[in-house]
Amino acid sequence: MKNFIKRSLSTLVIFQFVTLIGLPQKPLNLNMYKLTLNDSTLKELTIEKTCNLLGRPTKVNRFMSTITVSYQDKGLEFTFKADGTQSIIISISIKIAGNWDEEAKEWDSVFSGKITPYVDSNMRTKNVLPLFTDYSPRLTSTMSEGRNLEYFDVTIDNCTVRYSFAPYVKYLDEIIIFYNTTF
Repeated sequence: MKNFIKRSLSTLVIFQFVTLIGLPQKPLNLNMYKLTLNDSTLKELTIEKTCNLLGRPTKVNRFMSTITVSYQDKGLEFTFKADGTQSIIISISIKIAGNWDEEAKEWDSVFSGKITPYVDSNMRTKNVLPLFTDYSPRLTSTMSEGRNLEYFDVTIDNCTVRYSFAPYVKYLDEIIIFYNTTF
């Protein structure tokens, strides 16, 4: 009986430790040509599939008919349209550079995985644009709130992928994938 109690306590301690630190996660691989995350097709993601793939989100917000599922520790944010019992993917935001989250009062984490083709926050427009020449990128510069913004859009698999660059310095800041949206 004493042995049973010791084993039970050991099992409980190990379970609590694993719960606190979390299970090791599979490395994230994002393919921007195929639009897949760890071989899951992005356009087929639902809230449930996203949680099964990435685990518990750090933040979930609902606004009218949209639900935003954030993985701030992974630099990812998914927005879904709630349609009855279904959730339809609208957009995916991949943070390439850390930005200040005014609501959370902390810096967003950058994407914690591998991106194909390789891009990072030290790449400028002139470095990223050639990676997508086969997709006829459309470069746009615009003024918004007194800031000079630059981005380019490519169409892949019937969705729009936007590569946004930091104002003035033109370093890659964020990648946003838009589904079921027209510009």
